[in-house]
Amino acid sequence: MSIVKYLKCMFKERFDYCPKKHYYNKLIEQKLKKELLKRIKLLKKESLKQIKNVNRFEDLLNIHIRLPEVDLNQKLEMIEIQECNFIPSNCKLSYQIVRKNVESLQVELNKELGILNSIAEVIEHLKELHQEKGLPKDVYFKIYFDRDDHMTCVYFDLSGYDSDKMATLYLSFGKTPMNYRSRMYLKYDNDGELQIVDFFSIIENKGHGTFMLKSLVDLIPLLNPKIEQENQELFNELSISWDEFQNTFSFKEPIHEVKGSIYSPPDASPQFYERLVRFYKRNGFYDKGSVYRRVSYNLDPD
Repeated sequence: MSIVKYLKCMFKERFDYCPKKHYYNKLIEQKLKKELLKRIKLLKKESLKQIKNVNRFEDLLNIHIRLPEVDLNQKLEMIEIQECNFIPSNCKLSYQIVRKNVESLQVELNKELGILNSIAEVIEHLKELHQEKGLPKDVYFKIYFDRDDHMTCVYFDLSGYDSDKMATLYLSFGKTPMNYRSRMYLKYDNDGELQIVDFFSIIENKGHGTFMLKSLVDLIPLLNPKIEQENQELFNELSISWDEFQNTFSFKEPIHEVKGSIYSPPDASPQFYERLVRFYKRNGFYDKGSVYRRVSYNLDPD
């Protein structure tokens, strides 16, 4: 080392301007994070492949997501640098470059690990919800990935559906308390109207509300055969013709329209109501100031 460089380095070390004691540790951290990121991406790829191949709800619940045990904020022990090959005039810049690389890797790690965690948490939450519902055999479910690429899943208990009672459509976005679930309350009217009584999308601006409305459209062809079955069971108890039964108040029309109100809390701004209107319009559930959609009432879901 030249005497000039030696003196410059000694000056930097004396006044704590020398980054060498941090630089090589950042290099190690960069290498470790790259290796971890590669491993997490592989686990995510394996998990998404399993999700893609799911056909039955039971298959989804049986998926085990492998999560790496990692502390993304772990502190590395400092290493001793015997000899520094930096040029004193740009040594600080060299350190800043590798530090920025490490920060970028950390952001990507957080994102990829968040996606992997979302898959594991949704599956765990669905197990809890399914248990609460009494392990129904017939379940409608639909998997979506939101704007953060996090997994969500819409869930509806078809086995327990009774058109005379309030029904609930759920969207799972991870493990949450019972009163903090995205959900839609539905009430059937005998004239073929399905009312959205209330609608809570807990996490906003991620597409969750849209997923629930899309699923509602898919769900109706599955509900109509159940309504038809209720009609048949009641008709079998009566001593009248089918034509006569269809003219009674007890006959239930197949669902052919969805209705609801656009509700804005009293303390909400006018922009909040306008945002709701745009949301329902965008999803094809709006007409004349209300939630409305005409739907097919084919009794054969196939």
